[in-house]
Amino acid sequence: YVVPVGQTMGETQNTTVAGKIYNLGSAVPEGYVDLGVELNDGTKVYFSSAVTPKGVTWSEGHKDWPTVDEFKNLKSDCYWLWDNTQGHNGYYVFKTHAEADKGQITNSSSSYSPSTQYSIETDPYIFLPVSGGGGHGYYWSSESFFVAGHASCLNLDEHVVHPDFGYPKDRVGTRPGVVTVRRSN
Repeated sequence: YVVPVGQTMGETQNTTVAGKIYNLGSAVPEGYVDLGVELNDGTKVYFSSAVTPKGVTWSEGHKDWPTVDEFKNLKSDCYWLWDNTQGHNGYYVFKTHAEADKGQITNSSSSYSPSTQYSIETDPYIFLPVSGGGGHGYYWSSESFFVAGHASCLNLDEHVVHPDFGYPKDRVGTRPGVVTVRRSN
């Protein structure tokens, strides 16, 4: 599922990542979205606008997959809006307009009303789909879970956003999807 981004590269310091030259001074790598996520050490995290919703096998060494902390910051730094219209089931994850909207979720279990209106036409966002009509969405992190044979993942459904959920690494059948990240200091 590919979401249109509409963001452009700036003209400051260039950095090479995976064979492509990205400008990470103040710009966003092509195909990635600045959702305002920043780690405690000052690292900015840009999330991919292209999401693989399911079917990916987990393995060690995926440095472009989010860490558990990056998923936690995605949850706490962004505004989450559940949508089940027009054949979509999942969350729009927006860069917030106001501090009060950070970490807020609007879904069937909440009555939160954001401070301003968010639009997929004008605001930076990614869409994280779930499977089926009200099913679950799982997205691998790059880290193992504390239970043997499990990896941490982001777990989504209409009622919950859980950034550190254990999922069997070798489960046959439905497998989590992937959202990738790029980082800069």
